[in-house]
This record gives sequence, structure tokens and C-alpha cells, in this order.
Amino acid sequence: MDDSRNIFLTSSIVPTKIDVCDLRIGMYVSQLDKPWLESSFLFQGFELKNQEDVDAVRQECQFVYIDVDKQNSALKSPHKVSPYISGSLEKPLPTHPRKSSFIQEIDHAAHTYGQTSDLVRGFMEDVQLGRAINVAIAKKVVAECVDSILHAPDALLWMTQLKHRDMYTAQHSMNVCILSIALGRHINLPEIELNNLGLCGMMHDMGKMKVPLEILNKPDKLEPNELKIMQSHSLQGGKLLLSSKDMYSGAIDVARSHHEHLDGAGYPYHLTAL
Repeated sequence: MDDSRNIFLTSSIVPTKIDVCDLRIGMYVSQLDKPWLESSFLFQGFELKNQEDVDAVRQECQFVYIDVDKQNSALKSPHKVSPYISGSLEKPLPTHPRKSSFIQEIDHAAHTYGQTSDLVRGFMEDVQLGRAINVAIAKKVVAECVDSILHAPDALLWMTQLKHRDMYTAQHSMNVCILSIALGRHINLPEIELNNLGLCGMMHDMGKMKVPLEILNKPDKLEPNELKIMQSHSLQGGKLLLSSKDMYSGAIDVARSHHEHLDGAGYPYHLTAL
């Protein structure tokens, strides 16, 4: 490989330092001027999707590093000209706009989080008693989570930090639901797909309700026979969701395969990436 090729690769990998005053919508922030854990940002690396995102970074930092390769394609220039010069920016690609502020949404987020956590716990109690899952209600509450995240994504995400030891699995399912929706929003999935994604997250561990509590809540390492029972929850979950009327088929697949690994070391089918 010649030197010019090496220079090109290096320049495309190294992030560009930029003063926060020069930030523009569509840029991708890959590094701050402080550790991520000392900031209020939930993700390590994010696109500036609107002016509120830009203002949030300006409030916390003096400079940041941006990744030109990951930024909105409307900001990329085919020429050796700085893409940050005023007047040279094209219209950004459409994204999900933040519909309200964090403060305005936090009360609604708390209500949605509490309601959905109670709902998931109710689903699991129904499963333990042999009752069917009310798919219509599940879809309605997931839609509320989607709406809350589209309004102010930070608000509902912060609610996932709440912990309740007596309802760990329900809490975990709720958290996966919210974080899945947030990830989907981050990559600009349409709203109907956000709803499907959230339902997958909410339902993925439902099979654990078929696992005996003494195994599910055992604090010590599981014995081989106990581990086999625990691992059965993925197929058990698939069966439960398959028997639920109007359940999204993708949620059934997720329940079955959410413990599969790319290298085939997962379960129950030992699927691989190839």
C-alpha cells in the first residue's frame, strides 16, 4: 500500500476537533472534552439531530471531536473544503424531531414507565396462572413508550435506571423495551417499526415465568441441570407468544433467539452469523 493510501485511511479514522460554537445539525459527536461518564449524555457517540442537541453539547463542553464518516450525508463534501463553512451546508436528512423538552416530558415518562412496568408484571402473573397475554394492551402501552421517546428521548431513558429487586424480570423487560425503542429512534426507524421493536423488547423474557422461582432467583451458580432449565426459557417464551392472538411474529423470533451468539455458542439453536 502506497503512502498516499495510508494518509487517506488515517485522515478518515482520526476524529476532527471542533469548537462547540461551530457545531451544526447533522454532525456526529464521537468524543467530548471530558469523560462520557462525567456528562449527562446517555450514549457514547451521537448525531446532532436538532438545535436542542447542539445547544446541549454547547452547555457542557468547550470543544468536541466529530466523526466525518458518520455524520449526516448532507454535511459531507466531495471536495477538500471544510464542511463547516456557513452557507455550504445542505438540508439535513429527515429525522425524528424532539417534540418537547425533558422537563415537560419527565412526568409523562414516569407515568408511562410505571404503567408499563405494572403491565409487564401483570403479563407475567397471567402466564404463571396459565392465562393468555393481552396483546392489544401490550401494543398500546409500547406505542405510549414510542410516543414518549419521540417527545423527549432522555426522559424515559432515565426512568430505566430505577431498580426494584422484587420485580427484576419485569423491570428488565421494560428497560429492554425502552432502550430498543431509543436505539431504533437513533437509526431513524419509522414509527411502526419502533412499535414492533418495543414489543420485542417487552416480550423477550416472558418464558422465564415458566422457570421455577428457586432457579430463577437462585443467588449462587446454577447446577448443570438447573442451567438447562433456565436456558429453556427462550423456547418456552416462543411457545407462549405463539399461542397469543395477534402477537407480532418478530417478537416470537426474538423470544426464541435472544440468547444466540454470532459464534454459535448461544442457545437454543446454536445459530451462527454465517
